[in-house]
Amino acid sequence: EKENVEISLDGNNLTIQGKSKHEKKESGEAYHRCEISTDSFSRTLTLPADVDGEKVKATFTNGLLEITLPKVENKNRNKIAIQ
Repeated sequence: EKENVEISLDGNNLTIQGKSKHEKKESGEAYHRCEISTDSFSRTLTLPADVDGEKVKATFTNGLLEITLPKVENKNRNKIAIQ
């Protein structure tokens, strides 16, 4: 679920964290059993280019997480003359 996923951007490091909880209940005449398991994960990726943090978008559809990371446009690009 998207409520169980957290995404953060710190400089060029993108971190994706998630948690899941599974519960299974079973009952019979002489017993009652309940199993609860929790899982978590965390991945940190170093991005190869500077990212515009204000334009980052994330969507979660049918269990698929899609993150769009637009590069910072470098408008101050200067040509350097070779001497």
